[in-house]
Amino acid sequence: MRYKFLSISILMAFFCSCSHQDIVLEDNQYMMFSDTLYVLPVTQGSTEFEIPVVAMGTLPYERTFAVEVVEKESSAVEGLHYRVLDNTLHIPAGENVANVRIGTFYENLEPEDEFSFTLRLVCDENQVFPLADTDTRIELRKCKPFSPEDFSGPCLISRSTWFDSYMPSVTQKLIMTEAKEDGTVILRNFMYSGYDIEMRMVTDDLLNPSIECTEQVFANTGEAFGTIYGDGNILLTSPLTYPSYFNTFEKFALLYMNLRVDGVGTVGVFGSILRWISEEEFEALKTEGVPFN
Repeated sequence: MRYKFLSISILMAFFCSCSHQDIVLEDNQYMMFSDTLYVLPVTQGSTEFEIPVVAMGTLPYERTFAVEVVEKESSAVEGLHYRVLDNTLHIPAGENVANVRIGTFYENLEPEDEFSFTLRLVCDENQVFPLADTDTRIELRKCKPFSPEDFSGPCLISRSTWFDSYMPSVTQKLIMTEAKEDGTVILRNFMYSGYDIEMRMVTDDLLNPSIECTEQVFANTGEAFGTIYGDGNILLTSPLTYPSYFNTFEKFALLYMNLRVDGVGTVGVFGSILRWISEEEFEALKTEGVPFN
């Protein structure tokens, strides 16, 4: 599987009075990396990526140049964590893009690794735009796509600010969950018996996994507060200022909830840490007295 990174805009500033001389682009020969930083989401099935080098225009002849690894600015090891598949590149006549192909080694990376390496353009000085950097830094991030099996079954709410405010006798809680292929995860009897919560794991961006919740009933005010307010329902939505997220390697989620009662007002924003556990740990925690309903 190949990934192309062509999206980040390039700043092209022209300073009109630098030592009383203007910077003038005489033709379309200038080349540069399309960005100064790339973060590559390395998964089991993604072994090759493309880093674009762009020219400011087309020419009627082929342009040849090279790239090199700047070892003193790199923590990743070529041949162990990655490899540059093409050191010599060509921009064909009439075109303005060439791609540096990068191979990666998923099995040699760990989720906590922060390996990176720096690439440098090797070309004639008159081919480099005066205000552009000839280097780009590439970070390697080991990623694991969402899998329903990882987020189904026993789950431990190991901490919740809702416990602190409205369930002071509870410090942890066990629940059962069910995950679907579309990223939906159902939290059975989340805080109160009979009230399931649905959240959706947003998996479009492997580098920024997030969680969304549509509006739904969280609990009954009578059970939560000891009296009926409004229509009796506490409604849950995702807060705008507190992003929720999950981690597929560690099988945990940080869920923020904005709670309100229609016609009465906002209850507040509350956070919960969820960790998916084995059946053995689930049974052991139940034996220790961690509540489950």
